[in-house]
Amino acid sequence: MEPMTPDDAKKLLAQLGTVIEWADGRIREMVQQAAESAATINHSAQRLEHGGAQFGQRTLEVVRGEAGEIIGKGTSVAIGRVDASSQAMQEVTQQTAAAARQLFVRMRSLVFIASGALLIGGVLAAVGVGFLIWQNQKLLEQEHFSQDILQATQNGAITRCGNALCAKVGKKPQRYGQHGEYVLLEQ
Repeated sequence: MEPMTPDDAKKLLAQLGTVIEWADGRIREMVQQAAESAATINHSAQRLEHGGAQFGQRTLEVVRGEAGEIIGKGTSVAIGRVDASSQAMQEVTQQTAAAARQLFVRMRSLVFIASGALLIGGVLAAVGVGFLIWQNQKLLEQEHFSQDILQATQNGAITRCGNALCAKVGKKPQRYGQHGEYVLLEQ
């Protein structure tokens, strides 16, 4: 694996930034669409519940009006059936509205979970890129050191003296380090 140059790292970070911006935009769009869908579902459920209640009430009023004549004829059983049907319709309408509200709550929860997952993914990607940059920087430093050793060998500053390595330091060597423990090689 060739080490990553600082320019490559900058390009990779710019690309990662672009991907994160795109993902953030998509998340915002998804949250907005989910909120709009949930509001529509909630509104529809309310209208359905209200419409069902009105329908049941109107049906009951009409049937009661008609039943007035039937009652006079002795058929009160029909009114009981109509009342039971109206109540059953109102219960179904209320259950549908409750299910729509539950769906709204679940959808909102899923949107927040998806947003969190994308945020965590973006952070992990950024950490991964940071690690790669750090790792490639270490490899680059090692490569520079290896090139310096090769150049010193080619210039004759480092050579073999029998079975040991020798360094050409000049007649008045310059010392380096806190305690002067290093000697600079001749260039």
